[in-house]
Amino acid sequence: MAAERTTVVEIRVDLIEALRELYPGRSDREILEGIVREYLADHRRTTRDDAMLQALAAAPLDDEGSTEEQDRSAREATAEYHRGESIGPDQLKRELGLD
Repeated sequence: MAAERTTVVEIRVDLIEALRELYPGRSDREILEGIVREYLADHRRTTRDDAMLQALAAAPLDDEGSTEEQDRSAREATAEYHRGESIGPDQLKRELGLD
């Protein structure tokens, strides 16, 4: 008898259905935003002394789509990284004269 295999899609569908049962009457977006806000609230509690993390956690979620130019730039940067054309933080500091 072959072992039963579960696909990523099946796992995602099961997760979505479970979340909809936990949060009845809410849209998928509302559910996701609620989960993110809960995570950030928990994160704030564990990072009370870090002002930057506090500011980031309190910032509104970015619901603005990206432009075609931003998408193209991100694809180009990813391709450069995969070709090994990126530089590390130490090299960047040297190039900026911060070392």
